[in-house]
Amino acid sequence: MWHEPQNHNTYHYSFEVGGKRYLGGGSPGGCAPSSMRIGQIVRVYYDPANPNESGLCTFKEQGQSVIAVAAWLVAGIVLVGLFVFEKKAATRSD
Repeated sequence: MWHEPQNHNTYHYSFEVGGKRYLGGGSPGGCAPSSMRIGQIVRVYYDPANPNESGLCTFKEQGQSVIAVAAWLVAGIVLVGLFVFEKKAATRSD
């Protein structure tokens, strides 16, 4: 495993399936421990039908991470929308 902290804290790893080497990487989304070290042996989860799809956490954990980000994004959009609506309403009443 190797690490690029300047590139969005990206971790890279390699693994073999059926004698073929694959590379993967990504930013830890809560499933990669903060204690990871360069050169450390890690568990890689991959799709047996397509080993190019891989990660350092299960696909279920990856999905939960995406859902959490989407929920925060929607909440932010709603709050901005409410703020803009309130500002326009306050301007009309002046």
